[in-house]
Amino acid sequence: MSLSESRIKYYLIAFTPVVAVFFLIPFELYYNAREYWNWDYGIAVDFVLAGLAACVVLAAIIRGLFAFNEKSAVNLSVFLFWLGLFVLLSDVLSPLQSNLLSGDELVSTEPLVYSMVEGLILLALAAAAVRLGARSVVSLSVPLTIVLVLISAGYFGLILSTPKPPAGGSGHQTADPDIKGNVYHIVLDEMQTDAALLYMEEKGLAEDFEGFTIYKNNVSNYLYTSSSLPSYLTGTVYNGGRGGLVEWKEGFKREGLLKGLNEKGYRISMFTPLSSWSTPFAYEFLTLDDIYMEDTGIKDAKYGDFVRIWFARILPNFLSNEALSAGKGLGKTVYEFKNGSVGPATGDIPVTTPEGKEPFSTVLMLKRVIEEEKDRPQNGQYLYIHSILPHGPYVFTSECEYDPALIDKGTGAYYGQVGCAFKLVTGFIEELKRLGHYDASTIIIHADTGHGHRGFINDTGSGPVGSLDTRGDAAAQAYLDNRLGWSEDQVLSRTMALLMIKPAHSAGKVKTSELPTQLIDLYPTLAGLLGLGPVAPEARGVNLSGEGFPEKRQAFFFLYPHNENDPSEITRVDISDQKDLARARLSVAGYVRKYLVTDLEGRKEFAIGSEEGGLKFTGFSGKESYPESSLHFRWATGKKGTMVFRDTRLKEKGPVSVTFEVEPFMVNIDKEMVIKSKFSTARVRLEPGWRQYNVTLEFPGGEAPAMDIYYEESESPKALGISDESRKLSARWKRVSLEYASPGRPEEER
Repeated sequence: MSLSESRIKYYLIAFTPVVAVFFLIPFELYYNAREYWNWDYGIAVDFVLAGLAACVVLAAIIRGLFAFNEKSAVNLSVFLFWLGLFVLLSDVLSPLQSNLLSGDELVSTEPLVYSMVEGLILLALAAAAVRLGARSVVSLSVPLTIVLVLISAGYFGLILSTPKPPAGGSGHQTADPDIKGNVYHIVLDEMQTDAALLYMEEKGLAEDFEGFTIYKNNVSNYLYTSSSLPSYLTGTVYNGGRGGLVEWKEGFKREGLLKGLNEKGYRISMFTPLSSWSTPFAYEFLTLDDIYMEDTGIKDAKYGDFVRIWFARILPNFLSNEALSAGKGLGKTVYEFKNGSVGPATGDIPVTTPEGKEPFSTVLMLKRVIEEEKDRPQNGQYLYIHSILPHGPYVFTSECEYDPALIDKGTGAYYGQVGCAFKLVTGFIEELKRLGHYDASTIIIHADTGHGHRGFINDTGSGPVGSLDTRGDAAAQAYLDNRLGWSEDQVLSRTMALLMIKPAHSAGKVKTSELPTQLIDLYPTLAGLLGLGPVAPEARGVNLSGEGFPEKRQAFFFLYPHNENDPSEITRVDISDQKDLARARLSVAGYVRKYLVTDLEGRKEFAIGSEEGGLKFTGFSGKESYPESSLHFRWATGKKGTMVFRDTRLKEKGPVSVTFEVEPFMVNIDKEMVIKSKFSTARVRLEPGWRQYNVTLEFPGGEAPAMDIYYEESESPKALGISDESRKLSARWKRVSLEYASPGRPEEER
């Protein structure tokens, strides 16, 4: 077949970078954060159209080259194939996914190791290109490009087939007529108690909140909204379980406060930041994006953010920050090309998260709630209103005037946004009083977490908000290596979440309670106030409206890496003095297991080094694996190691048959390995190669079985010239299994 008869394959492989840049990378970026992009699959459609246009342009260029110089056309097509492959392989190392809801400017640390790996990828591809030659590579590139196109088509079909979930659920359209009064549940995201109390005192707002009790010592049990919300709506904390933290976070859609309200006969309406918070108990459900689009007419506000992040994704790691900077302008240009000059160009409507779109949407939402109250029945309604105020970015004055220049003003700007939140809340309360809805209603105003990023708020006389209480250099260190770099003061202030409650028909001046409350108390308290019936047995909170508040109570919260939906380790932290958080001390109380602890049911297998694990190692190297053979293993290092079966418990003390597969390092061949449990010892002689061994050990009941493993040798003779790292190796462990020892099983040496 002559070249002229097979030119189509050169057109095809030339499209590889188009497939990578306009199809696969934007599809992955959209699909994995589609809720963040407000389920606007039109973004993906636009990239498909742009990609098809790029294909047409490329085809025209290559056709012209074939007419002018056939060799140049071939070389260009092959070069484009390698370029597309490099972009795809390099994108795997991209750390950027979507923007921060805090509004902080998106930046990349540009890890040096990523740049080095990308350099190695480039060298490897260049070497392959030289070795194979321009024409020889076609036999490989054509089927690979076809596969990439098919994957892109499948991905695009998946995007089109996953539209935005329907809002609302099967909750009551009309409330039970026997219910008197409404329930207004207002969450002020990151409203720190000390800031709220200071602002209320300075502005003399106490009279606006008649009948309320402020629980000034309240703490949040989680530092992030994603966990705090299910915790206060169910009164529970995560203690391990099937499905992990992710499954627990979904629990408020099945149990807890919303279920109790629905069964009582309340009509539930929810105003929230995210569509994923939709619950079957709510009849009406609106997100901030819904309200923003309806009130501003801007339908694809995050388009500019998407273009910006996409631009950083397609460029090498060492150019990430330059791409983000340039991408900001590119995103704005593309956005305005689609929508005309709106938003940032006029300076009065934020379009992106860093410009303050979420707080701006919150102001629109609260104004709508106030406006619609006159049309709302005054009995049997439950409104959940989650506002992104005073949460950053800080773009509103205390009078709720939009001012983008406030973004960089730190704590003072946060305090101004505190004022804006109170202006809207007091405006809503005034409307309730004007309509006669206030007295019979139950009103809850609280935060999900404290502010935290800046520490505690102090009134030092230098302006409305002075410097921060940092307790010196020691407090500036990141507590427990928290990835956000928060000091102990910042972590503590993050737990200082506002809580104030007005029961129905409560009157008189606002009261301040010294009770050491926690957000998990919210569900039991509302269940008591509203007569919702007994709370679920898993609920750990206290009914603040009842009798018998515990005399001694430990304040605690949970800490895990930010932005990890299912972290492998969650730390429980106890607070020494809840009534003086600014001077309290923290202590680690323990760690939460990721999954349920189970007893041995038949034979229980553990693939050492696999992702599931269920094991904790000491004296072992990091896991190694070879996907082509599905082999997972860890090297034991040194003369002693420990293996703990952390997710397993025996019902009672007893013998267990332990089967394991190991391969000794050369110095341990034909040497003894000793394995000890808490109550017994076993010995085996290690033979060359992978071998399976079996011993019987006696483990205690009620705690994680653990084995201490001793090797006769661990260092090779220096004369062998083996590296220092290799001299530490003892044996490779591939898998281990446990099962109760059969009565007739012969015992190893004990």
